[in-house]
Order: sequence, then C-alpha cells, then structure tokens
Amino acid sequence: MCDQPIKYHSKTNTYIIQKKSYFEKDMFFDGNVITGINTHFWKNLKVNGTLKLGIGSSIKGNLTAKSAIIGSKSKIKCIEVDDNLTLLNGAKIKFATCNGNTIIHSNCCIDLIKTKGILEIIGAAYIKEMGQCSKVIVRS
Repeated sequence: MCDQPIKYHSKTNTYIIQKKSYFEKDMFFDGNVITGINTHFWKNLKVNGTLKLGIGSSIKGNLTAKSAIIGSKSKIKCIEVDDNLTLLNGAKIKFATCNGNTIIHSNCCIDLIKTKGILEIIGAAYIKEMGQCSKVIVRS
C-alpha cells in the first residue's frame, strides 16, 4: 500500500487511482483515468480523456468524459461522454448521454439512455427509456 491514492504515468498521460479510494470533493483530471475496484466519488467527476472505472465503483454526482468504460456493478447518477461508452455487467445508471456508440452488457439497469451513434445491447439489460439513437443492435 502507498500513502498517495493517485499515481501519474506521464508517458500515457494517465492517472491511476488506488483501489478502495474515495473522494469527497469534485474531481477534475486533465488526461486519462484508471480506477481500482471500489473507488467512490461522492460528487462530480470530469475527465478530459478516457475513463476506465473499476468494478463496484460509484459516482454520486455527474460524470463527464471523452469516453468511458464503466466496470461491473458500478453505480453512477449521470454520464455524459463525447465519444464511446461501454457499460459492463450489472452497472446501474440513472441517465446517460453519448455522442458516439454505446455498448451495454447484460444485467445493466439504465433509466434513460441517449446516444447519437449505434446502441448495442449484449444480453439481457433493463432499459427504462431510450432516447435518440441511430441504430439499435441486440445480441444474445
């Protein structure tokens, strides 16, 4: 274990957040972010690059990122991404807006999803309402 929950990898402009970390304030990262499992943000998170959110993590506020991969069993209030969005098994999202393509894996729960690109659903997912999307693909 280390004393600092955030490490920076300069060659890839990536911030690496230690597992089981939590943040009480709004967080902003000017680069890519990879979080460990069970990382919790109690307010908003803004990432100017790609976010890879670890398994069982949560964001109580809003998430804004260029693109995002949301780990299994993660919970997020609101997501807004400029490019592509991937939600892995069991993710729970209130509202998601994506300007690129969206992939939703099985057991995800989403109240409202809007995507300007292709919406691909893999397996059984619970989607309460779908907004704008150019094409929907459903796979078993």
